[in-house]
Amino acid sequence: TRIVSNLIPGIGFIGAGAIIRERGSVVGLTTAATVFVVASMGMAVGAGLYLTASFAGLLILLALSLLGWAEDRLSLKTRALTFRVTTPHLEEAMARTSQLLKELNVAMEHFRVFHVGKEFVMEFDAEVSYNQQHELISRLSALGLRSEVMPLEAQRE
Repeated sequence: TRIVSNLIPGIGFIGAGAIIRERGSVVGLTTAATVFVVASMGMAVGAGLYLTASFAGLLILLALSLLGWAEDRLSLKTRALTFRVTTPHLEEAMARTSQLLKELNVAMEHFRVFHVGKEFVMEFDAEVSYNQQHELISRLSALGLRSEVMPLEAQRE
């Protein structure tokens, strides 16, 4: 029991380190909970409860898989992406893109414009769900605008 009494605060400290406040939201709760459950499974194995630890492991894998699936299907998770739109008509593209973002309820961040040859390149960052990303790209393409998407983290490295 002494080992378990020291394990709980130690794993709690590690779990707290996994929880991060980022862009107005909290991330890492699932990771922290998973670390705590894996430590519990390790204690069960140490106590000789192999069947219980195996069942818990399978149950956790199933739960995490279902949560990931639901997160994707219901567009609960957003990610920061950089959108790049290339056009010869800057003002029209800016107006249409702005209107489109308003319709999709997406906030534009870090707006930049570059002049490349005879065309303009418009870049902006946005935090979007998987469905919003695909809707934005398809509607930009329908407007006749060339568009690219890249992860925001890859842009800054």
